[in-house]
Amino acid sequence: MIIDYPAQRFSLCDTLPVLYQVPLSDIELDGSGRAILPMQLKNENYKVLFDNGSSLFPLLVTDDKINAFSTSAVTDTISISSWGLVHNVIGRMMNDSFRLAEQYFSPVKVYADYRKNARTGIYDAITGNALFWNKTMIIDFKNRKFGLK
Repeated sequence: MIIDYPAQRFSLCDTLPVLYQVPLSDIELDGSGRAILPMQLKNENYKVLFDNGSSLFPLLVTDDKINAFSTSAVTDTISISSWGLVHNVIGRMMNDSFRLAEQYFSPVKVYADYRKNARTGIYDAITGNALFWNKTMIIDFKNRKFGLK
């Protein structure tokens, strides 16, 4: 699957076109077949679920993990609706760059979800489309690979 955000194009391919040949990282798939991406931040490894339904957020974590991603002051609060329930998420700028799919990202804002029933699972954070607006994303579900161009 190729998602070309700048050109606003989406493609499913049997083989990756030469134009999109980039270094690919190994990924995991969760029980629903969603991509879980490897992330490195401050010499720590994290698992980040790619969820295009979380388009507003570069990174979203639960309240028990926010300090691992940022100890900066709160920059904003956004009221969102998730599955029909409105709640607030709190944003902070990350102090450090991080690596995801062989590329570095900085500056990035991380948001914390303080709901007691916020989703948890085999991943540490969720990323939506916002992190990739100026990139082309390649996800090879068959071979469990991920890359950015």
